[in-house]
Amino acid sequence: MSTTPRFHGTWKGQVLEAIIVEGKKTWQEIQEYTKLSNSAIKQALSELINSVLIGRVGQAKYRVTDSEIIEEYQNYYQKLAPQLEKPPPPDNLSAHSSKKSSVLSRLLDFSTKEKEESPPPPPPTVYCKTCGEANPISRNYCGECGESLSD
Repeated sequence: MSTTPRFHGTWKGQVLEAIIVEGKKTWQEIQEYTKLSNSAIKQALSELINSVLIGRVGQAKYRVTDSEIIEEYQNYYQKLAPQLEKPPPPDNLSAHSSKKSSVLSRLLDFSTKEKEESPPPPPPTVYCKTCGEANPISRNYCGECGESLSD
């Protein structure tokens, strides 16, 4: 497998990136992200649908149906993420590099969510006998009504 995903750098690649990496689903979202003309998006979507890489969901949304191409794009941008961690100052950002920074932030969110452990259990609580409010066990008075929590 090559280091870049299939269609990368083409109209079809931009549409796939918009859907897979950025989570764009509608024609308008894809157009806003890619900045492609309507005819270019129409051609790219048509070719991707004909090659069974994407499919329509209802009348208005698109979804990538090929798991291999999803994996190619996710792996590519996850490998690219360390290079993009320190974007240039805003004065020097081109449209392309700012788009990549957006991709980076979504991939970093994606990769950290996969590796996150389950949240820690909630701290032990004691319930107020007067109002029933839950309070941290370390507290000796109710935060709601002020009554003593000791037995």
